[in-house]
Amino acid sequence: MDGDNREVVVENGLVTPDGMAVDWINRNLYWSDSHTSRFEVATLDGRYRKSLHIEKLSKPRGICVDPVQGFVYWADWGTFPFIARMEMDGTNMEVLAQQGLAWPNSLSINLETGKLIWADASRDLIGMMNVDGTEMQILSDSHVDHPFSIDHYMGVIYWSDWYKKSVMSWEYPDGEPEMFHPLEDQLQHGVKVVHKSQQPTGIKTGCTENNGGCSQLCFAKPGVTRVCGCQSHLLVNEDGTCSEPTHRLLVARGHELLQVVLEPANLTNVISKAVLPIGI
Repeated sequence: MDGDNREVVVENGLVTPDGMAVDWINRNLYWSDSHTSRFEVATLDGRYRKSLHIEKLSKPRGICVDPVQGFVYWADWGTFPFIARMEMDGTNMEVLAQQGLAWPNSLSINLETGKLIWADASRDLIGMMNVDGTEMQILSDSHVDHPFSIDHYMGVIYWSDWYKKSVMSWEYPDGEPEMFHPLEDQLQHGVKVVHKSQQPTGIKTGCTENNGGCSQLCFAKPGVTRVCGCQSHLLVNEDGTCSEPTHRLLVARGHELLQVVLEPANLTNVISKAVLPIGI
């Protein structure tokens, strides 16, 4: 936490990885890249990197996770902006909000209240809704100028403001937004509150014991179940192990390879599209 002993966990095939979230219970790292329009996951040490195939991805950025209930939430600021959620393996994607969004940059989740807080950098506002997308409301559209990243703690909302070049704070709902940490001539990017209350422990999921029996990635599903996953160029078998495909089609595209796996239907992910950056 003091900045020493830094280690690169993911390196190749990244262009603009400006969204990131940690599943601290099941030990997975999620990130988005708005330039490549990709959403990826790996273990916390960077192993078993997997590109999640998600419909409608354009400019994904802000990410937050609820590993207790088994969901990943994210914002997309592309041509048709939206806020959505999916299960932790990338399946069952559901758009939660579209109307009134222009440039949703960042998300923060309150696990206790079941609320999502988001920041819109085009409309210069902060909003809130339930995790199922209901009761959407604007919290503030004053003193907010191009918010990039947002988080909250103990009734205080923090966000990085690109116009003010500072971290702002707001004691919601009765206080007034104010500069929490100004830093002249530099843009503030990610803002994250680090406290044990933000990451409750002692919670059992389908991945808690022995990585759920999965040889690589384990994704907790709602209801204390799990599904196994493998890094992008491998197939997941019914017993949770991974195997090399016997037939594959490789297509070169710019600085990356696109793989289409051609396998019999007795394996999951029969025809899967997995981006393989050069160097992996």
